[in-house]
Amino acid sequence: MRAVARWLGRLVTGLAFASLVLVVALVGLAWWGSGRLAEREVAVPDRVVLVADWRGGVPEKSRAPAPVVALGLDGRPALPDVLRALDHAAEDDRVAGLIVRTDGAGFGLAQAWELRRAVEQLNDAGKFTALYADTLGELGGGMIGTYLASAFEHVQLQPLGSLGFTGFAREQPYLQRLLNELDIEVQVVKREAFKSALETFTRSGPSPASEAATEAILDGLFAEFVDGVAAGRGLDVAAVRAAIDGAPLLAEDARGRGLIDAVAHFPTLEDTADEAAGTDERLPLAGYLRSDAFAAVDDAPVVGFVHAVGPIRRGESDDPFGDLEIAGDTVAAAIDAAREAEVDALLLRVSSPGGSAVASETVGAAVRRARDAGIPVVVSMGDVAASGGYWIAMDADRILAAPTTLTGSIGVILGKPAFGAFLDDLGIDLDRSTRGANAGLGSVFETWDEGELAKVDSLVDDLYRAFLEGVARGRGMEVAEVRGVAGGRVWLGRQAAANGLVDEIGGFNDAVVAVRRALEVEPDAPLAVQPFPRPKPPFPAALEALGRLTRLTAELDALWSELAAGPELRFEARPLPVRTE
Repeated sequence: MRAVARWLGRLVTGLAFASLVLVVALVGLAWWGSGRLAEREVAVPDRVVLVADWRGGVPEKSRAPAPVVALGLDGRPALPDVLRALDHAAEDDRVAGLIVRTDGAGFGLAQAWELRRAVEQLNDAGKFTALYADTLGELGGGMIGTYLASAFEHVQLQPLGSLGFTGFAREQPYLQRLLNELDIEVQVVKREAFKSALETFTRSGPSPASEAATEAILDGLFAEFVDGVAAGRGLDVAAVRAAIDGAPLLAEDARGRGLIDAVAHFPTLEDTADEAAGTDERLPLAGYLRSDAFAAVDDAPVVGFVHAVGPIRRGESDDPFGDLEIAGDTVAAAIDAAREAEVDALLLRVSSPGGSAVASETVGAAVRRARDAGIPVVVSMGDVAASGGYWIAMDADRILAAPTTLTGSIGVILGKPAFGAFLDDLGIDLDRSTRGANAGLGSVFETWDEGELAKVDSLVDDLYRAFLEGVARGRGMEVAEVRGVAGGRVWLGRQAAANGLVDEIGGFNDAVVAVRRALEVEPDAPLAVQPFPRPKPPFPAALEALGRLTRLTAELDALWSELAAGPELRFEARPLPVRTE
């Protein structure tokens, strides 16, 4: 066992060392490039077609190392930047069209809706838009890709491609019978009926509440996608439903049904675009974002932008390669920094399924501090803003969501497994020594006794009460009214707007318009959008990444040395994982 631990230690430490080499290279690149940032502006031809590669999706937030982002070398702009570029391109006379390559994979439901609207805006402005895919979903999984493609004026598939436009399916395994056989008990305390995240461990099938919520979501999504494809392709709803029931569709069948326009390889699409747009000039979307089209405007209102993406946890971020999680202290500090910089407004982009209740409140309190300072706060919800994701948004002045944004889940759930009986069946004896009536509250070997369960129940009650009161405060509703639409239920954005949890249906660009309304400026007034935390210059950013990876390498080396040395007696505090996801 120790030999295995040593081998794993060498492997992981080696990988960390390779990362160190990469970051050292980035330090050198940053040193060289920091003196060349003034040369980064890209010239836009008099007539040009923008090109973008969306294979694998469009990232909600950049995952490139900070020095690479600072140098403008990240070739995959994040979704807000893509939406901003397409919005600007619709008004830019130099832009004649847009060509996108995609495989239909990697898009969230709300992302596809936002991108689709941006493409429709280009169409309305008289720009030629074309999408090419080798295939969209094949045996399945092509719903989002087809929905997105239907907004483009010209859609082309490769001859051997297909359209996996097969509909939506939800599959959820339930483990209760297996856990019963294994003598593993899972205890769950929740508020309320729709908070079903842990039912997979406690039931052999969905509860009535869970089934009702799931059916409503599937109905809403199916209608949204069918109506969207029908409108985009100029088809009857019945024809779209028939295509779904007949899918997967071979490329020629898809063309015959009016879902695509052409079946050919990519060069043919380029020729079509040249003729339609009247130019063979091309400019990557990432380059367009570095052009004079996005030059700063003097005296424009300053909007602080904070991007909150991923599960929510306590503490600070320690990821040198960008964050796809919400570290409560880090995001709260970014909001506070924007407030202290006296920005004119705050725009918060939230895409999170929830997580730590404590961390959610840390961020939520920073939002309230910004509002108390007289700064209007607008929230743009991404694919999901549920539970803790909704908590951090609830005190904003205005909340926008896409029709397909999973929203709400206002509730609390807490659970733990008990493996004691399972170990006993295996012939494993467990010795426990405690001091304090509730010292074993977080044990994964014993179930909660009556007194412990009462403590947990009280904690969950307090958290749920705080959640209801917070939503009532932020949304201007009565607590009883909030409880009627809470219960842990997940709503689609359109449903959430109808019940008061969201102010309007819209995406990131609509949120920017809402900021202008809050600032009482003209609908097309320029804004200076500044991200927080403020990006570091490339050389300091590279040095910071190097420092973090150096510490990580040392920690990994120590960990694997400890594992290889064998067990030792230790006392360890295990905090109870209270979550709102």
